[in-house]
Amino acid sequence: MRRVASPDPDRVWLEGEHVLGGPSGLILSLRESGVEFPVYLRWSEAYEQFAEQVPFYYSSDRRTRGVIPVGTQIVIYGPAIVEPESCLPAGEFISVGAYSYCHGAFRSHSQAKIGRYCSIAGYARPFGPVHPMDRVTTSTVTYDPGAADTARRYGRDDFQPIPFNQFEAPVEVANDVWIGEGAMIRGGVKIGNGAVIGAGSIVTRDVEPYTIVAGVPARPIRKRFPDEIAGRLLRSGWWRYNFMDLPGFYDEPVRFLDALERLQDAGRITPWEPQQIELAHALLHCIPTED
Repeated sequence: MRRVASPDPDRVWLEGEHVLGGPSGLILSLRESGVEFPVYLRWSEAYEQFAEQVPFYYSSDRRTRGVIPVGTQIVIYGPAIVEPESCLPAGEFISVGAYSYCHGAFRSHSQAKIGRYCSIAGYARPFGPVHPMDRVTTSTVTYDPGAADTARRYGRDDFQPIPFNQFEAPVEVANDVWIGEGAMIRGGVKIGNGAVIGAGSIVTRDVEPYTIVAGVPARPIRKRFPDEIAGRLLRSGWWRYNFMDLPGFYDEPVRFLDALERLQDAGRITPWEPQQIELAHALLHCIPTED
């Protein structure tokens, strides 16, 4: 192990083999209690081997290789929990549930959480970083650590940036949510089960379950189903099951619900609880296989 330069003077960075069982080239920040986010990793062949052994994908087109060039430094900003058959946004690391895919630009720093059976179209994304509204200026010069270096070049050694968190609370997407092309979602917004977000919408408020919203700002257009059916779908929690265990009849909601409720009442269907993978932990412990 060897110490390497760190952009954060309060953290020590180490590079080398077998840090927490990791492969060569691993870069991370440590504390006594374990790994501290953000986690910095140098992408390696071992991580692509790992993804091939577990059924999840590094992009919406179900690829495990070639999405991130080997040698690229990547950052995982917070816990990113994935389930089998989930597809991450290309090259990004957020929490994604089973059978969900994300074509959109959900960047790692958003720490978004996406449930099961969700469909997210291209260019859909959470809002980017925010700026301070209550300071003299919204400019990054008041809080960017690099501003201190700039000030020193002009002979001001006493300039100290004032810390500011640019990232709002994560977007939380429940289950069976469809987000249309180019939609934007404000940080901290919660999108309920079964909701639909129209293409190009700007979502600034929580979206109720089984509600279709669209526009700028997004407003409710209509419900996907009558209240009675929507209520039964919510109570059934059908997304807790693997689709292959469900009764079918997907194009007949009432028949589907009747059959599912009979299975539930008879105890003949069991929620699917596959192994969840916490990506930072898994990659840090990833050891390349021997050829």
